[in-house]
Amino acid sequence: MRYALALTISILAGVPAHAAEPFEGSWAAQTADCGSDTSDSNIKIAGKKYITHESECSITKFDHSKGSYALILSCTSEGDKWNDAVVLVPQGNRMLVGGTSGRPMIRCRS
Repeated sequence: MRYALALTISILAGVPAHAAEPFEGSWAAQTADCGSDTSDSNIKIAGKKYITHESECSITKFDHSKGSYALILSCTSEGDKWNDAVVLVPQGNRMLVGGTSGRPMIRCRS
């Protein structure tokens, strides 16, 4: 019994709880905006959170297709609530926000 429990724990310990998606991280329109709390263009995506300067959204659903990700968001800001959608096209340390002709962003170092 102890052996089975120890084996189960060791197997589970080696399994990551969450594999990061390629769009997760901190993003800015330009390097100078990285780390800024006041830049309107900055986006932070972590787990099920999509955070901008003025709003915080929960990612309620996302679909992956041919290198792009369509996110469905439930957002709040200053007491207002709304639903939104955004298409992300991550390309390594760069990402287009708004689809293939969207706004270019760069990944900020954490």
